[in-house]
Amino acid sequence: AVISKDKLKGLLGKESVVLKTSELHALKAKTVLNPTSYKAVSKEARHKALAERSAMRKKKMASKGKLGRVSSVEKAEVIDNADQKGVLQKAQGLKDEQHDDVKHMNQIILYAECATIRDRQLQEREKIKRQQIEEEKNVVEQMEQERLKSIQRQEERERIRMIKKQNDAVVLRRQIADIQKERMRQRELAEQEAEQMLQRIKDNERRLEEEAQAKIE
Repeated sequence: AVISKDKLKGLLGKESVVLKTSELHALKAKTVLNPTSYKAVSKEARHKALAERSAMRKKKMASKGKLGRVSSVEKAEVIDNADQKGVLQKAQGLKDEQHDDVKHMNQIILYAECATIRDRQLQEREKIKRQQIEEEKNVVEQMEQERLKSIQRQEERERIRMIKKQNDAVVLRRQIADIQKERMRQRELAEQEAEQMLQRIKDNERRLEEEAQAKIE
C-alpha cells in the first residue's frame, strides 16, 4: 500500500515538516532494505512455498485414481511440473506480498521519522518562542526600571531646586534686612552729625554773645 502526499500531510497535521534533501536521503537510507536483506526474505518465501507444495504433492500421490490411466512415472512428472509451477507462482506471490509489506513498513518508518523531525522542529519553535517572550519581558522590565529612575532623577532635581529656591529666599531676606539695617545706621549717623552741628552752632553763638557782653562791660 502506498501512502499519498495528501494522506501523509493529513497524518502529520497542520504543522508541516520541512525536510532538507540531505535529511530525506538519510531517512531513505535508514528505512529501505538492502539487497542482501531482500534476498533473504525472498529465499525464506521460496522455502516456505516449497514445503507447502511438497506436502500437497505427497497428499496427491497418496490419493488413488485421481490421475486415471497415467503411469506412476508420468504421474510423478506431471506432479513435479505442477508443483514446480505452483511453487514458483506461490513464491512470486509471497515475494510480491512481502515486497508490498516491506514498502508499507518503509513508509511507516519514514512517517515515524518525519513525525520525530516534526516534533523536534515544534519543540525548537516553542523554545525560540519562549526565548523571544522572555527577551521581550526583560526589555519591558528594563524600560520600566529606566522610567522609574528617570522619575526619581526628576524628583531629585525638583527637590534640589526647591531647596535652592528656599535658600535663595533666605539669603535674599537676609540681604534685605542688612540693607535696611545699614540704612537705619546711616540715618542715625546723619541725625547725630546734624545734632552735633547744631550744637556747635549754638555753642559758637553763645560764645559770640558772651564776648560781645564782655566788651560792653
